Amino acid sequence: MKKYIKPYMKRPIYEKIAVRILIALVLACFYNIYIFKKFVINATFFNYPMLSFGCICLMLGWFNYLKFDGIKINLNIDQHNREKKKNRKKKHKNKGMMDYTDEEIREDQELLEDEKTVCNMVANLVGGFIIVIPSLVLLVIELLR
Repeated sequence: MKKYIKPYMKRPIYEKIAVRILIALVLACFYNIYIFKKFVINATFFNYPMLSFGCICLMLGWFNYLKFDGIKINLNIDQHNREKKKNRKKKHKNKGMMDYTDEEIREDQELLEDEKTVCNMVANLVGGFIIVIPSLVLLVIELLR
């Protein structure tokens, strides 16, 4: 795996890992407030939602591995909207700043498609393991009480 990860890919990987962990923490807070209905921070606060989100991250990492291996899974919901935007005619011939406001923001412009897949795969797997392992430890501690 080390032969696929290049030095310039480490920063996007770290950023994606941090985002996944923060999303898991926010979802755990929402779970605690709206579903669990308690304002106490204990083992169950982080256990179930973090374990669920960690499993989702591991599943997405597996999908990225399959994509990197050559299997394409089309989960693109906005494909129809993108085709409509491409087919739409431009009203103005002169290009100003307002002509570029409808374009999508691309975060990884300099990475190739395979490199993006590797970044997503590594970030999903590492983030998933960082989230799942403490959740499993808390679950075992909770069951042994």
